[in-house]
Amino acid sequence: MESVNYENFITSTVESFLPRFTDPKICLSMVVRMSWTDHGYDEDGNTKVREERRFSKAFFVIFHRPNNYTRVLIKDVSDDRVFIRTRFQKGVKGFEMKQVSNHDSCWRSDGMQWVFKSFCEAWDHFEELGIEGRDIDPYVGYDLSGDPKFHEIEMKQIDEDGYLYNVKIGEKIEMADVGKYMTTY
Repeated sequence: MESVNYENFITSTVESFLPRFTDPKICLSMVVRMSWTDHGYDEDGNTKVREERRFSKAFFVIFHRPNNYTRVLIKDVSDDRVFIRTRFQKGVKGFEMKQVSNHDSCWRSDGMQWVFKSFCEAWDHFEELGIEGRDIDPYVGYDLSGDPKFHEIEMKQIDEDGYLYNVKIGEKIEMADVGKYMTTY
């Protein structure tokens, strides 16, 4: 399944950038943009038979690894351009995020289900338009704002089940300073 490739792309980034047992005050954040485009060509690839159509999603994702577990928090920001531009500005009081995983290994599967669900939504969208999946061109990547980034983080659970958090993100931590938050052996 193609979504697995993108899930691995994201989890590999986390494993590379944010080791386990980092300071609880630091997180790795990113906006992941996904789009699926039907360019409107016939099976021959040359004849234009319909106008181009696109389905897109965007998620703000936080990875937090203060111990052997990895916490994954997401916020669907597909329709929220203001959030993407202002999420790190001083004075932002915090925002609600959903915890989708907090586990030592299953975070790679449980924490990435939003990618697969987005692929399913895109396929359903195009199927309703009578467009087959093989005609859809997927794209998954990081936001142009320079994601992923390191930030200091404050989190507070706001529901009884432990799935909703109020999250406050501090200013970006420069790469030269990230080592101060990492465990040394």
